Amino acid sequence: MKKIGTISLSLVIAASITGCASTSDSSSNKGAVYPELQVMSDKTYVWDDSISEALNVARMAQPAGVGVGMQDFADGTKANTGRVGTGEQIFDSALGMAGMGAFGVLSMGTLNSDVNEMLDWNPSFVFIVPTEDIIESGKFDLKKTQKYVGNLIQDTLKTKYSDLTWYGAFHAVGDISNTTYAFKTSECKTALSAHYYDLSKSTGYMNNSGKIFSEKTDFVDYCGIYVNLEVSGFFIKDGKKHAVVVGEVNFGHYFLNALTALDHYIIFPDTFKIVTFDSRAGKRLNYRRAFVSKNGTELIFQTP
Repeated sequence: MKKIGTISLSLVIAASITGCASTSDSSSNKGAVYPELQVMSDKTYVWDDSISEALNVARMAQPAGVGVGMQDFADGTKANTGRVGTGEQIFDSALGMAGMGAFGVLSMGTLNSDVNEMLDWNPSFVFIVPTEDIIESGKFDLKKTQKYVGNLIQDTLKTKYSDLTWYGAFHAVGDISNTTYAFKTSECKTALSAHYYDLSKSTGYMNNSGKIFSEKTDFVDYCGIYVNLEVSGFFIKDGKKHAVVVGEVNFGHYFLNALTALDHYIIFPDTFKIVTFDSRAGKRLNYRRAFVSKNGTELIFQTP
């Protein structure tokens, strides 16, 4: 396993040719329906010692649409999702088509949008959570899950940013994410500049004056992490049933640099799209490889 230094989300930035979703600009939070926590599978994942830890994490997350396409590689430094892009396949052609798995065989050089859609997922948290910690009145509860995850994120960010002001977890009306972790720090301007083509346009903060959240808030300027939380399935840990909570990050990826210190998993694809404020095209960020982080350590998709 390799120790992670600072993971730069700007290793390679290329323009995406597709459109991208934007955060909500709803002018009112009245009558907003608060989303429920979705349980994507009732199956219990059984750990497989014949594959890497990273691939076990990916398979846990797959019912939530995360980790799709991942396999172990003879050389884990070449790990990728198998996404097809701009006329060429990103994954190592020497590996053949094994990485496509259930998605079927593609001819080399063919752009298949249906396959790409399944393989195009964002960096995501994967938390193994005691079921009793996120259940309310006999059902999995989004607000309890938001609080559980939010406490972990807040504590980790505070160790990195001494000026952090934490506002809490909210729901932005109409956003594709069911959770926004809102906060403020001097790093906001740097974080938000990643979501512009013209970096000079970044003001440093997002603005909540339009009441974009379902909840009442007492802050205006903020930045944050937009996450879609789901239960992808279950896992037996220390003899007890746990929920596998996946949080796909749709905005605020810059802060994942600090959050790799979490003693929980984050799974990173080799390529993913981000929202940009000054262009509907968005940006595509590329890593050198797909990997999983935990407690500051990089876990790679390498055949044991």
